[in-house]
Amino acid sequence: MAAQDWPAAGAAMNRIRPLVATNLLLGALTIAVVTLGVHFVR
Repeated sequence: MAAQDWPAAGAAMNRIRPLVATNLLLGALTIAVVTLGVHFVR
């Protein structure tokens, strides 16, 4: 951002965005498995 190269910053964000979405999905899936798993183990 110090260089004010906004097109390059946008391109970098477009590369990072799918990784962030995948990480969010995996985290939500982990929480769902742990939460639901407690009810099925009993």
